Amino acid sequence: MHGLAVAKVKAGAQVLGNCKGNEVCLPLYSAMSDAYNLSILMDVHFGSGLTDHSRLSEVVTCLQDVFSKSLNDRTALTSSKLGEGESKKALVMRTVNLLFKAYFRLNTLRLCKNISRPVEAKGLDKVVPLGGKVEILTYNYYTGRVAMFEDDYGRAEENLVKAYKGCKGGKGGEGNMRRCLGYLIPVRMVRGCLPTQALLEKYGLTSVYSSIVTGLRTGNLRLFTTGLRTNQRSFISKGTYLLLEKCKVLCYRNLFKRVQTVLASTQLPVSSIKKAFVIAGDEETDDDEVECVVANLIFKGFVRGYISHEKKTVVLSKKEAFPKAAFRK
Repeated sequence: MHGLAVAKVKAGAQVLGNCKGNEVCLPLYSAMSDAYNLSILMDVHFGSGLTDHSRLSEVVTCLQDVFSKSLNDRTALTSSKLGEGESKKALVMRTVNLLFKAYFRLNTLRLCKNISRPVEAKGLDKVVPLGGKVEILTYNYYTGRVAMFEDDYGRAEENLVKAYKGCKGGKGGEGNMRRCLGYLIPVRMVRGCLPTQALLEKYGLTSVYSSIVTGLRTGNLRLFTTGLRTNQRSFISKGTYLLLEKCKVLCYRNLFKRVQTVLASTQLPVSSIKKAFVIAGDEETDDDEVECVVANLIFKGFVRGYISHEKKTVVLSKKEAFPKAAFRK
């Protein structure tokens, strides 16, 4: 069955390269989806192990051929209409989205740029293709995830927000929105924007993020670490664990800010900061580690001030010692 599905895609790609117009795009659209889904099932149930993706790799080769032939069509894409004088580029977005899915499954994310660059250079992500608006939303979802792994959090947030907002009211909208939030929440958190309790409750994410968010908001290192460890397996499977771990700097920053509020001074003894760290859960810390954390906060722009090593004191700026703008990068 898998062999037949692959043969259909190969035959469709050959016709696509030789024919005028894009009538073959519709049957090829379905054939590619069938071949992709069958390859996953066959690899899971009949593969030699978890790392056996031989059938999926075969489908990827076919999809790359379809992508090349549809992308290089000289007829400009203006709509998703099918006909003799219409563009084969109508099939590009569906092909790209299937390739994105495959690249994530094969852990070959470096190849994603090879298909997203020409798509965006030709403006194909702005025209509704065959399959409708859902293909554009799917594209935004995957390019947002790719940007996240490349530490381009601004672009990641922009694309994931587009995907999230576009899912409202659609078929399976709530589930798709929850899927988008699985990446959008960590991206926004690392940029200093924490989700509200109402949002977490609405999508059933309270047990996943509540402890982490509360820990970050209050500077409670123990609560933050507990929340991260409780759902560690889920975060690792999504690829967001290391991203969430980076949020610890926000936890330190907010804890440091609470110390400054309690002492009501711009000159904070390192010993006082150390006591706060111990109470908050960092029980094995010493003066050198505290100075290292503070120096890192200053270096990254989360805190304005300097460390007086001679007096064992952190001297904060009298004007906006904890700038919010440092997060939006």
